[in-house]
Amino acid sequence: ALSAGYEKFIVLRLPGDAAWTLAEIVVVTNWDPELIRAYDAKGLFAASPLIARLRESVLPVSFDYAKIQTERTDDTAQTATELFADFGIKNGVCLSVADKAGRRGAILFAGNRPPMSQEEIMSLSFISTHVYELLMNFEGMGAKQKDQLTERERECIYWTAAGKTSSEVGTILNISENTVNHYLSSAALKLDAVNKAHTVAKAIRLGILDR
Repeated sequence: ALSAGYEKFIVLRLPGDAAWTLAEIVVVTNWDPELIRAYDAKGLFAASPLIARLRESVLPVSFDYAKIQTERTDDTAQTATELFADFGIKNGVCLSVADKAGRRGAILFAGNRPPMSQEEIMSLSFISTHVYELLMNFEGMGAKQKDQLTERERECIYWTAAGKTSSEVGTILNISENTVNHYLSSAALKLDAVNKAHTVAKAIRLGILDR
């Protein structure tokens, strides 16, 4: 991201038509976790203009965050604009990528720099496709990460994925709510997840919850 002149990057898996949150589709990112949490808490993903464009086309998208938010189909444009501005993100480029198995995704570079030239975008697109392929291959190696989790961490993730609150998980496992949250936080660190929802989503993708 720095070599492209942008400070931030985020790698996403392109979701289906079901309801999703940003945290659930993140593969890897250096975005501030607070930005992702706020984005999801404000319900900004459903009407994301970038996700809408990615579903329609594989062409790169250079954008100004304030301008592209006007494409939102609900009343969240101002909220989204202010949120990104608060974190110093003004513009960027979104690149559609896919791996050899056909799994589509996107790599988004963001920050505050002049728009990229077509030559820069083409070069970055080529590199991004290879990066995405490597990341997808890495995600397929879930066994190692599965082994890194303790049995208690897997149990806490399992019951959280089943819709239980931390308090309810504590009752099921006969441990305190704080202890449940500790296990979930530890698991999030091991899985490089930004929050509880992202931890569950990654665990499901990696087959960690398979019993």
